[in-house]
Amino acid sequence: MPYPSFFNVFCHRDHATRVFSLVTKRFFYFPFPWDEVVDVADADHDVAAKLLQSGLFLEHRGYLDQVDEYFQRMEKQDNRNLAVYFCVTSKCSMGCPYCYLNHVARRDSSIGLVDKFLELLKSRLYKAPHIPVLHLVLTGGEPLGRIDLCLRLLTGARDACAQHGVRLDSCLLTAGAFGKESALLSLQAAGLGGVQITFDGPRMAHEKTRSTPYRGTLDMLSDLATSFSLG
Repeated sequence: MPYPSFFNVFCHRDHATRVFSLVTKRFFYFPFPWDEVVDVADADHDVAAKLLQSGLFLEHRGYLDQVDEYFQRMEKQDNRNLAVYFCVTSKCSMGCPYCYLNHVARRDSSIGLVDKFLELLKSRLYKAPHIPVLHLVLTGGEPLGRIDLCLRLLTGARDACAQHGVRLDSCLLTAGAFGKESALLSLQAAGLGGVQITFDGPRMAHEKTRSTPYRGTLDMLSDLATSFSLG
């Protein structure tokens, strides 16, 4: 039987469980305590199998055995996959003091650049039909500041992957500066598979680092992650 993974990061709030799997890089939400999830998995093999697939459970029980299992799963990932990080915009209003983009001129990408990338992507997929997965990461700056470019990029990549039989695995990196549930749901409908939301440590550290008016956003960001996981 599978066992709870040591590679889970938890956020407990209001008797609900928000958990991030470091194995699959996915965020999950359960409207009840984690202990109840474990109890259900112990009694239901189908639930346990799904938790194993999600990375929240692993096949081995001990910590060192799970470390070995983690690296084995990483090694099994197909190294022929294509990974692309696309900077939608370097602009962001957070003003985080540690950001490396503080030292460069901040500007948006453009529709022309997105379209050029999509042309190159289609050509690459055509010339290399053995690529099984495209890992596409939308980053910034704050990519949610240019929803239009994100939608154009995602829909174009989704269509190109569908045409060539490639699975699209997409993710958006955000600090939540423009975080709205409707925006994330529209991106999800366009093909976005996941969101990585930046938290600057525990509550005190997070609120101290974030500039006004983005202080007091820890709970808002947690709710934003939950809304996407449930969408």
